[in-house]
Amino acid sequence: IKLDEGGSVAVGDQVEVEELEDGSCRIAEVLPRRSALIRRAVARRKDQVMAANVDQVAAVIAVAQPEPDLYMLDRLLAVAEFDELDAFVVCNKIDLRQNGEDADALPADVAPYRGLGYEVLLACALRGIGVEALHERLAGRITVLAGPSGVGKSSLLNALRPELDLRVGDVGDRSGRGRHTTTRARLIPLGDETYIADTPGIQHFVPAELDPATLGWAFRDIRPY
Repeated sequence: IKLDEGGSVAVGDQVEVEELEDGSCRIAEVLPRRSALIRRAVARRKDQVMAANVDQVAAVIAVAQPEPDLYMLDRLLAVAEFDELDAFVVCNKIDLRQNGEDADALPADVAPYRGLGYEVLLACALRGIGVEALHERLAGRITVLAGPSGVGKSSLLNALRPELDLRVGDVGDRSGRGRHTTTRARLIPLGDETYIADTPGIQHFVPAELDPATLGWAFRDIRPY
């Protein structure tokens, strides 16, 4: 499918397609978006639309391997607030807790987010823990799954829909960062009007189109002031 000159399209976009004489097709028009997760371009001319027309954001972090990137988590949640999207946190790899930690308790770094009103789901994709609760949270919506490389997004999708058989990767021994296994965004159907916009692992996330003068509104703990 060819994109009309000058246009841009992202996963989740609704488009009008026309057939060409040679039997191929092209996207003639990208319809107006009702929502979008956008990050500022680093080496691109235009900011990157990671996913369009989504209902909610699932921000995925790991208990360990890699260590929780709370700075990125804050940014993802701020964008969701600014765009008036529902958002929740998935804390994966709970099997990597330290000995002696309460299996049902939230990790200390993540507990404040629940205090701010964000739902936090504990999960272990490899052992199937929390997968049913996650499926219920996704039901009937289009959800963008976002987070750093290596936190287990592909493993969670495999647990939700085993026939996908997505490739998963290990965390680098030296860097402590995850390795990319998802290289392009895609919309994955889970049935019953439920879709996942799966995005490549994020190393850097700088929100785009946010007005610094109103940025405080995007943080629930700062908003009252």
